[in-house]
Amino acid sequence: KTNDDASCYVADTNRYETPEKIKIPATIQIEGKTYMVTEIDTWAFLGNKSIKEIELPYSIVTIGEQAFSGMSNLTNINIPANTKKIGSLAFEECISLKRISISNDNQYYCADSYCNIYNKDMTILEFASPSAQKNVIPEGVKSLNYAFRCNQVITEITIPGTVEVLDINEFSGCSNLQRVTLKEGIR
Repeated sequence: KTNDDASCYVADTNRYETPEKIKIPATIQIEGKTYMVTEIDTWAFLGNKSIKEIELPYSIVTIGEQAFSGMSNLTNINIPANTKKIGSLAFEECISLKRISISNDNQYYCADSYCNIYNKDMTILEFASPSAQKNVIPEGVKSLNYAFRCNQVITEITIPGTVEVLDINEFSGCSNLQRVTLKEGIR
């Protein structure tokens, strides 16, 4: 879909047959006009079972809420340097996701070996890996931001004492969660 400012976004891909690996272009041409692809819309790939790898272009600024939610076969995705916003539950139920690669030049996000996504200074866990059964959150993280919500794979979590507040709904929908280890210091 196109915007008035010569940009466009990826939306509702489920109406089309998709290959296992896709590379979204940075620009597209429609009726002779060039548009910069800047956004993956809310629910753009919701429930897509065909795609295993997605390569996002440098031009992506926003990833919408639940953009990749339910993509149970997605194993690999990159987050480019220009991405400023990743919507909530963007990778919910992506149970095969083993690799999230975030550009070192991204000023807003970084990832760890568990496929967790954090804000750049690693004080907020923005998204917890949907494929890891065990997850150890590093010292320095202050907020979990509902990152584990609806994670049906996680069985064990270790939370550092630097987390300032744990909300009662932090783990809602985590049906297989068996153990949460809270380090000293959590309020």
